[in-house]
Amino acid sequence: MNLSTKILIALGLGIIAGLQLGAEGAAFAKAWIGPLGTIFMNLIKMVIVPLVFSSLVMGVCGLGDVRKLGRVGLKTVALYLITTAFAIALGIAFGVLVEPGAGLNMSTEGLKV
Repeated sequence: MNLSTKILIALGLGIIAGLQLGAEGAAFAKAWIGPLGTIFMNLIKMVIVPLVFSSLVMGVCGLGDVRKLGRVGLKTVALYLITTAFAIALGIAFGVLVEPGAGLNMSTEGLKV
């Protein structure tokens, strides 16, 4: 049995279990399985920085020629600046189009302080 078949079977069993257990199952999962998921995610976050750093160091060491490193570094910084400028422009454009908080009443009248 290949991996995709196993994944689809597990997905189907998960859906069936979720439909059978309902809200009680959600409370159980939140109370007992939730902390395990939190620990797992924190462990993954802990691994990311050393993994990225070591792959960057290995990539730089693999280049060998210092002139290549300068060209690659310049292209990398240029690409980073271009994509950052694009993301900023896209964020501003969506902010102007969507107008987040347009109907929000921020009045403090009637609030007890």
